[in-house]
Amino acid sequence: MRTRFDSLAKDLWRGTLGEAGRVLAEVAVSAAPQRADTTFEPDRARQAVLAARGLLGRMGLTPCMLEAFHEAPDEEEVRDCHRKYLAWRHTLRDGRDEATLWLVAAGDPVGVRGAFQLRRLRGWPEGVFGAASGFGLRLVVISRLPVARDSLALRLFGRGAVLGQAAKEVLALPEEAWERRLIPILLQWRTQVPELPAARTLDEEDFVSNAQQILDEWERKATNKGRAEGLAPLVRQFERRLARSLTEGEQEVLRVRLVALGPERLGDVVFDLAPPELDAWLSDPCAR
Repeated sequence: MRTRFDSLAKDLWRGTLGEAGRVLAEVAVSAAPQRADTTFEPDRARQAVLAARGLLGRMGLTPCMLEAFHEAPDEEEVRDCHRKYLAWRHTLRDGRDEATLWLVAAGDPVGVRGAFQLRRLRGWPEGVFGAASGFGLRLVVISRLPVARDSLALRLFGRGAVLGQAAKEVLALPEEAWERRLIPILLQWRTQVPELPAARTLDEEDFVSNAQQILDEWERKATNKGRAEGLAPLVRQFERRLARSLTEGEQEVLRVRLVALGPERLGDVVFDLAPPELDAWLSDPCAR
């Protein structure tokens, strides 16, 4: 069963691949009510951007459909994804022969790997599997990926200790590291998790257990730094531009982005964007 965790996956796809091509979510792929999680068509002129995005960027070097599972998918779910992939592939004008279906699973679907004869993909790291080339089907098992920066963005889709380790790694990176733009996405998704444990899904409870303490510490530092670097003047500039008061949630977004993007970037945003665009920038977890 798909959950609210899917929205985090879609935002992370966009945060990683969005500068290098067209990322579409909830794509209708046939007359029947089928929707693909996310499709990506790379911009051929921006291959260097993808090359710098680690393993996830490498996956996007050719047109692809991306389907994320926080549990191990079963055989019927894989068949359903493959049907959607074939319908979507038929609509492509460019890159049809290279198009790939990538299943990204936090859990290891051992039975699926056997049923679809998925084998370790030559030339790719541990945890990446592929079927015969004509099927266009590939699988990434997050829990089996090596702990390396190359796999970091993908390991943020993980569960348990895998997610906790990835969160620590991304927070420890230098401020200029591209992966740090994923932190606001994680923080914004966290605000959607119900406060009462009884109201949380298993995915949400896992996220709280393994990433929230780390993100809380980062947010505390961000708040202190925001105070030191003058968050209040930025809030005032945004409110004057929008001709309204910022909500508590929007002020939280500014605190996080002040640290992630720097005061110069926020100054450019508030002066360069028209009010409707500025509203959209505040609500978009992938905005830069």
